[in-house]
Amino acid sequence: IRDKLSETHAAINRIRALRAQAEAWEKRAPELAEDAAALAKKLAEVEDALIQAKSDDPRSFPARLNVKLGTLINFADNADHAPTQQLLAIYDDIAARIDTQIVRMGEIVSGPIAGFNARVAGLGTGAIS
Repeated sequence: IRDKLSETHAAINRIRALRAQAEAWEKRAPELAEDAAALAKKLAEVEDALIQAKSDDPRSFPARLNVKLGTLINFADNADHAPTQQLLAIYDDIAARIDTQIVRMGEIVSGPIAGFNARVAGLGTGAIS
């Protein structure tokens, strides 16, 4: 659980860095603003599935995958016995949903971001890394 949570948080950090770069391009180059905004939106959708970015108060908005996974640590750690089949099944479900979002992020990087970077290369400046 800890390793999957660390992987999730690493993906969130990468998404935020990529989105910040896309948003910077949106402001920097008017001819690329529409494409940059579309990239930022796609990345925000993946981020929103992984973490609740709208509020610091988890009671205000529904929990996202990172919180659900983090909660499982408490159940597993505080139990007197080995994890139950139900806990393992919930972990498998959450881990699969996280993996789906990480794959989506990879597809965005290899598809739309790669295409955006090709357009930026024509301007003779750095792209989204």
